Amino acid sequence: MSYIVLKPDILLHNISVMQDVCRKQGIRLVIVTKAVCSHPAVAELCAAARVSSIADAHIESSVFLTERRIPAELLQMRLSDIPSVCDEAKNISRVYISDEALLCALRGAEHVPDIMLAIEAGDGRDGIAPERLAAVIRENAGLPLRGVSAQWGCMTKRLPDARSFRLLEQAADIFEQSTGRKAAVAAGGTVLAPHILCGALPSGITEVRIGEAVLTGFDSVCGQPVFGMRQDAWQLYAHIVEAKPAAPRGGKPRLRCVLDIGSLAAPLKGLIRDNPDIVFHGQTFDYTAAELSETRKTEANTVRLNVGYETLAGCFIHPYVDKKLPEVE
Repeated sequence: MSYIVLKPDILLHNISVMQDVCRKQGIRLVIVTKAVCSHPAVAELCAAARVSSIADAHIESSVFLTERRIPAELLQMRLSDIPSVCDEAKNISRVYISDEALLCALRGAEHVPDIMLAIEAGDGRDGIAPERLAAVIRENAGLPLRGVSAQWGCMTKRLPDARSFRLLEQAADIFEQSTGRKAAVAAGGTVLAPHILCGALPSGITEVRIGEAVLTGFDSVCGQPVFGMRQDAWQLYAHIVEAKPAAPRGGKPRLRCVLDIGSLAAPLKGLIRDNPDIVFHGQTFDYTAAELSETRKTEANTVRLNVGYETLAGCFIHPYVDKKLPEVE
């Protein structure tokens, strides 16, 4: 069975770099751990680094966080999640909502976490239209509305610009005028990392949600590493299930191999070779064909690969990729 390994010290490095930069600018950092299904080992590393909160898109992935009293935020909420989220025994500290029907359903709940109103600021998702925001706030004045939020680089790969930042700032103004309270102003997406790292994020944004930049050190929208981050926190070991001699290259013997990972767990575009010696030839759902020198095989008859964000997520979802992470008591 293929397996994925975490190097805790490298992940902690990435967390610490982003945490320090945000702290110096007075920005609250939320680490998005949905790609690893909020695995307990990753959650504990975030907690050890004193990250303000951890965010996931699924209530099912937040069970460990709530049991350990690690502050958790829910990025995507369904009507069926209301009983779980609104149970006072849970530790969901905040939910992000743009569905007016869901807001209406929450009005009768006994315990409701803080709510961030997600607006549409150009990414193409179904956020609250800015022109509807004042009415939505007025209609839901009895709920614990905390502020406004926007996301970039998730749906359309569109980068934030002056106009989209202005939409978020205007939404904050509407919130404060409508409620008479200071708004928490949140922005999400690894595409924000360059703005954060060079101190160019608009001053009105008080918190950011970052996942890919911290977990993998890479920005897949821009197609480049994130400055100061390391890209080798995760390594995937794929077993060789079939090997045949291939034409030598540079005088070195070569093998044509079949690896026991396919596109369901590890799409090719998310597999990162740590050596150009490896050449991929194609994939099925279950297998990957690759050519490599005989020296690339490990003693356990595996091939080591670095992974991008999409493959990291695929490995954690796939039941036939083992997760070799630090044990959590």
